[in-house]
Amino acid sequence: SNNGIAFLIDKDAKRFSVGQEVALNFSARNVNYTLKANVARIVEQETRVLYGCSMMSTPVIDQFICEEQRIRIKGF
Repeated sequence: SNNGIAFLIDKDAKRFSVGQEVALNFSARNVNYTLKANVARIVEQETRVLYGCSMMSTPVIDQFICEEQRIRIKGF
């Protein structure tokens, strides 16, 4: 979404807390991105932990999201 992102990690990995700032690195369409987000909620599962975060907007990330939404709407 434009405002949030979630990620899953193994329960044994480093833990984060609500309000903590995290940096997420990912690659899409052969481009590397880094975004910053604040942990808003934590959901513990059997073997993993889901972190729901609110993203800090940047022009690069906003453009990436718009392009991905456009591609998904067009169906390719």
